[in-house]
Amino acid sequence: MVTSGVAPAMIMYKLLEASQSSIWLQNTQTIVGSWIPIEDKTINLFPFFGLLLALGAGYRLANFNIDTKQTTSFIGLPTPAMSLVVLSIPLIQNYSTNNFAIQFFENKYVLIFIVILLNLFMNMNVKLFSLKLNNFTFSENKLVFLFLIISLVLILLLQFVAIPIIILLYILMSIIFNYTEKSSEKKR
Repeated sequence: MVTSGVAPAMIMYKLLEASQSSIWLQNTQTIVGSWIPIEDKTINLFPFFGLLLALGAGYRLANFNIDTKQTTSFIGLPTPAMSLVVLSIPLIQNYSTNNFAIQFFENKYVLIFIVILLNLFMNMNVKLFSLKLNNFTFSENKLVFLFLIISLVLILLLQFVAIPIIILLYILMSIIFNYTEKSSEKKR
């Protein structure tokens, strides 16, 4: 819960706080590991919206622990995948050469949308494929191998910007796979 829930929520809190002032680590001092703007003495409630990720992750993990259906696949986005999305945002902001991606992820409305979307994805009732391999045969693991190959290409081309795209691709591929699987079952 702390690693995959509280930590990303605190990072999102700081991202939302930075998006309010449009200052990222400028004129700041650190006190016991927390960044506090020197000139800002007021309390802003807007960044607390990012802490909803911890609540969504807690609810997701509680459901995962009591659910017996999630042995070979996941129902909803796993919390580590949500964490990867949130942890990639500061990396994109600081190390990306893509100005559009930097501005996109610095926008407070985009960050709020990401919080809402990640909470919905974590707790949706949609089966997502697992990356666990029982064997290494291509015929039994086509979807996993296809996903891994596309992910590798995206990482090589887009670096940190690829991480949120890969997670979105994971969700979309799972939904498409579920749809085609249900369609083939109906034909039988």
